[in-house]
Amino acid sequence: MKRTLLALLCLPSLAWSQGELGREAIEARYQSELKACAERFAVTACRDAARQRRQQALQPLLERERREAAAARAQQAQEQRERVLLKQQEAAAEEGRKRTEAVLGFQSEPASAPASAPRPTRANPETHARQLKARDAQAEQAAQQQREQAMLRQQRLRDHQALVQKRVAERAAKKASGAPLPVPAASAIAALPPMPASATGR
Repeated sequence: MKRTLLALLCLPSLAWSQGELGREAIEARYQSELKACAERFAVTACRDAARQRRQQALQPLLERERREAAAARAQQAQEQRERVLLKQQEAAAEEGRKRTEAVLGFQSEPASAPASAPRPTRANPETHARQLKARDAQAEQAAQQQREQAMLRQQRLRDHQALVQKRVAERAAKKASGAPLPVPAASAIAALPPMPASATGR
């Protein structure tokens, strides 16, 4: 009889240890154990043991969910940073392209040119290709300069913030270490010489 009772008590532990269960299976097994506990003499101890087994079974699932959520947040943050960087690069390239077009803009034909003047021939395709390549190179260079300037501004801002925090900490340390002046005792005040009459008469 005792062996049978012991085997029945060990059955839930063996069932819980059969690999990692899904959340629904864990909850279903926990509810079935609670129903079985109601038929036993020590109901509270049985329920506590079932609750502990349920918590142990859920622990790997909870840890995996936390890891997956943290990885998802990190991925979203990385994608957001990449989108911002891409927009900055596109804006810098567009600005560089506009500046290059302003510098390398084609000169229009003068309005006062006589009608008999020969019309300018179209640019050589090779020359045009070289101009486009030079324009793209200048645009990329301008974008690179703007990125470097932005990084330099961010570094200066971080250095300035660090300096301000250091000064604030130093001031707080000085205030904390500054001891107040000692208050003289009554005997020391009484031992002071009397003030001259000329000083008291005013």
